[in-house]
Amino acid sequence: MDQTQILKMVSRKKIDKDELDHWWPNFRSYVGALATLILFVQLGFKLNTFWAYLIFGLLSFLLLLLIYFRLNGRNLFPVEISKSKEENHALIMSFGTQKEWLRNTNHSDWVIFRSEGTWGRIEKIVMIPMDGKIYLNLRTMYYDEKALFSLDRKKQKHLAKELLLFTTN
Repeated sequence: MDQTQILKMVSRKKIDKDELDHWWPNFRSYVGALATLILFVQLGFKLNTFWAYLIFGLLSFLLLLLIYFRLNGRNLFPVEISKSKEENHALIMSFGTQKEWLRNTNHSDWVIFRSEGTWGRIEKIVMIPMDGKIYLNLRTMYYDEKALFSLDRKKQKHLAKELLLFTTN
């Protein structure tokens, strides 16, 4: 990844696709559940109407939630830090060392860390230092290195607060 690709990602506020963007393995379970329910209804399975609509509504909601999180999972979260790009890069490196994260990639334009997250899941953290800002993206890796939807946006905001506190120390 070169400087122009980094600038494109920052202007789009979205990281490029990577190994976590395999759509079908995560999507097929919800499609399968919806297809099964529709098949049961079409075959005249005598489900109670209330329960059929409740299950259908719940699975539809989960499907929409999956699509929403998959479409927004690569968004970059900006953290305002009034330092130069080089100082922000050094800050990222010391922050990652303090958190005891495994550094996966270290480049002057971006840094990728991996850490242990909730329930032993691996989290991939992408940080891009810029003048006056650090952009970050956090995604959870699952059993087969595919990202399933999760509440990573909340984790990103928490991580941004930790990063801001780290800069004051």
